[in-house]
Amino acid sequence: ARLCGAWCGWRSGTSLREHGGRASDRIWGSGAGSMTDPPCRAGLRRSVAAATPLSVVIATRDRPELVVGCIAAIIATRYPSLEIVVVDNASCGDATRTAIAARTSGGPAIRYVRTPWPGTARARNIGSNVATADLIAFVDDDVLVAADWAAALIGPFLEDPTVGCATTSLTAAEHETPPE
Repeated sequence: ARLCGAWCGWRSGTSLREHGGRASDRIWGSGAGSMTDPPCRAGLRRSVAAATPLSVVIATRDRPELVVGCIAAIIATRYPSLEIVVVDNASCGDATRTAIAARTSGGPAIRYVRTPWPGTARARNIGSNVATADLIAFVDDDVLVAADWAAALIGPFLEDPTVGCATTSLTAAEHETPPE
C-alpha cells in the first residue's frame, strides 16, 4: 500500500481498490490480493528514470550510530541523483563527523555541516541552505527509509507541477513506545 498509496494520489485504500487489491491489504504483497505490479508502479520506475535531483537533509545530534544507519538506508534506495546533507547541530564531540567521514567512500555525495546551535528546525533550515537540489527531503537521524522511498517521494512532483509538498511512510530505527 505504501508504494501504490504514495504514488497514486496518496489514497492508499482507494488506490488499492483501483488496482485490484482490497482496502485491507495495507502492506504490499500481503493479504489475499495478487497485486504483483499494479499500474502505479510504473510511476516509481519513471521517477528513477527521470533522476530528478534530490537533496536529503538529515538533522542529528550526538547519535552517530543512528545517522550512519539512516545514511545507509538512503543510499540503499539507489536513487541515481542524490545528495545527502547531514547537519550535526550542537553535538558534544566529533563522533558523528568521524562516523560520516568513514562512510563517504563511493555512492552519492554526503555533505557534513556542523553548527553550534541546537534545534531540529534550525538544522533543517541550515541544511536547506546548503542543499544543491531544487527538491529537498527532510529526515531525522532515527529514520530508515524504504528502498523505493526516493522514487515515491519524487513521483508526485513529476506528475503534477502544482505539487509543493509530498510525504511518504517512514520507519523509525528505534521504537520507544508500543504504538511505534
